[in-house]
Amino acid sequence: MRELHIRIPLIANPDNGDDTFAPQEVLVDSIRPLYSLWYFDGTTYDYEVMRDVSKKKIEVFIPVFWKPGEEHIFNLSFIYCGRKKMLQVKAQTPSEGGAWTNAQKTANIGFCVKEECGIARTNEIVDFDVVAEKQLFPVPAKCVRATIFNSRKHTPVACQVYEVEEIDNAFVRFRTAVPITLPAYSSTIVFLWNCKDNENMPPTGSLRMWNATDAAMVSNEFYLIRLSPLSGQLMTWQDLKRGILFDYQDPRKLKESERVINRTPDVYRVGKPWSHALDWQPGQYQQKNIEGPLFIETIRWGKMPFVDEFSCNVRYRFIAGRQEVFITSVISADKDAKILALRNGGISLTPSLFTHAAWQTQDGGVKIISVESALGNDTGSPPAARMPTDTPWIALYHADKKYGFSVHTLRQAYFNKEQYHSVTARRQSYVSVYRHYTLYTIRSMTQTYFANIHSLPVIVHAGTEFYEEMAFVPFEVLTGNNNEIFKQVQNIHKRLTNPLVIIP
Repeated sequence: MRELHIRIPLIANPDNGDDTFAPQEVLVDSIRPLYSLWYFDGTTYDYEVMRDVSKKKIEVFIPVFWKPGEEHIFNLSFIYCGRKKMLQVKAQTPSEGGAWTNAQKTANIGFCVKEECGIARTNEIVDFDVVAEKQLFPVPAKCVRATIFNSRKHTPVACQVYEVEEIDNAFVRFRTAVPITLPAYSSTIVFLWNCKDNENMPPTGSLRMWNATDAAMVSNEFYLIRLSPLSGQLMTWQDLKRGILFDYQDPRKLKESERVINRTPDVYRVGKPWSHALDWQPGQYQQKNIEGPLFIETIRWGKMPFVDEFSCNVRYRFIAGRQEVFITSVISADKDAKILALRNGGISLTPSLFTHAAWQTQDGGVKIISVESALGNDTGSPPAARMPTDTPWIALYHADKKYGFSVHTLRQAYFNKEQYHSVTARRQSYVSVYRHYTLYTIRSMTQTYFANIHSLPVIVHAGTEFYEEMAFVPFEVLTGNNNEIFKQVQNIHKRLTNPLVIIP
């Protein structure tokens, strides 16, 4: 039971009956709790009568919002051996522990958080999804606070409540983000409390979002990021620690809004212009921003530009005190459509920023190519610069200046939820220097477009979904062999793909 409670052990003695047991009611100081748990040899009672209980270990777990040195009276009623019975228990609470002194006497919900990957974590955001009685958390957005519980002591930690929704008049759901610091292979308990709305929280860092004259801006101590004022896509990334501006400069003098560094998802429908998320104009999509002290998330969704048969959703999450940015996107086929490409996972940057590209191979090794050897055009990229679509990470870097920009694939799915298989004709990921204009990476689940040489249309059927979670992370290029050079990238990838485990 992940909240404050009492455990009461029971012993059953058959009384000329059939040794069956059915719990009836629990009262705590004459008040019925919202629930209680009865265990018989570790099996929770649910609906059916428990049998042969005199041979079993019986325990009752009852939620109690307790503080040190209190006395409580518990009344347990049940049917045993065919007779209704009642047991009263008086219990004194321990001299230490119990509820956080700053909490209101309504709600506490606990979660066990474990580190199982062998990586020490620092301020790693964990999101808790909570469903509770509204009487426990009447105003979650203002009154929820968090503590870490270790050695019978509560340590306040920052939290951010978002996505609050009333299920009905009695129940509420909300999400709470909490930064967790844990040594490798360790665990802790995180408690969420209902508090007064003026209860202070620990500081969280310098994350903020504001509107400049030409763009929305997001910054923390690691970066200053500009988002396109038209599409909302990520436009430039100023790395404050390394003094590098990751951007996309194009000699064709494209408008800045067309030079975003994250251009996908995209789809090329036959008879229509190539449609990218970067082509969105204000009013063509819906948008929601979640702004708080721990993270800022921008969410945009709508029909793909020029192509009504497809819709997509793009989310960016920016985190206080972290250098990585998370990107979640999905493109959906709402109707059958004849296409030449369906792609995601794109990042476009100025070619002169980098000298090489590298990625992890299936045997755990690292393949490195020079940027010059990835020269491509509308026929795609040369074979040496292609890779599987499930390649874990791709790193673009400057060998002499020792900086890089890594693209991590954390999770992905591509499927048709109806009768068809998802189309994977000429499926590939690749790195390409497009006509010397831009250096980009892309994940093409299908790309039968091959310039004016041999482009072949294919039907993507309604019900096709292409989902991915990614992270963009700048890094330092280390010295040594290939594995040593990218040790930082590999460690980042291991951490990002093995988040802290929540055990409710």
